[in-house]
Amino acid sequence: MCMSQSDTITKGFKEGIISEELFHKLKPFFDFRNSLVNRYWIIDDEKLIANIQSGKDDFNQFTEELEAYIKSI
Repeated sequence: MCMSQSDTITKGFKEGIISEELFHKLKPFFDFRNSLVNRYWIIDDEKLIANIQSGKDDFNQFTEELEAYIKSI
């Protein structure tokens, strides 16, 4: 069975790998990614760029939390 990126983030949260705060920040991104890939609707380019710019720090937080988890095990 193949897991989606959204499933992976959910499992990471449930297993204590990432925080609840980060889970709630990243989950919409991966849901949005799925919509982009499957072209469920036409995406406003300006809105897409704004969302990427405002959410880029979330991926830095993801890296930090993942590194902290790896160091802890």
